[in-house]
Amino acid sequence: MTELKFAFLEEPPFCFAGASGEVSGCDVELARRLGDMLGLASFKPIEAEFAELLPGLGEGRWTMTTGLFVSE
Repeated sequence: MTELKFAFLEEPPFCFAGASGEVSGCDVELARRLGDMLGLASFKPIEAEFAELLPGLGEGRWTMTTGLFVSE
């Protein structure tokens, strides 16, 4: 693996697109940092719908997702 494909939801402050379109937020920064620590050549953020996060991970569309929380 040379690229970290990171699926995210638009949920500030965890993940959000700034005015310039660059994706930022604490989850994004953590994922970027992990990619750097693993020596991966590139980081690709992919905006997804909540229902797609786990199926996409299982299907290999991305290698990491934003944090998931139990709400009930």
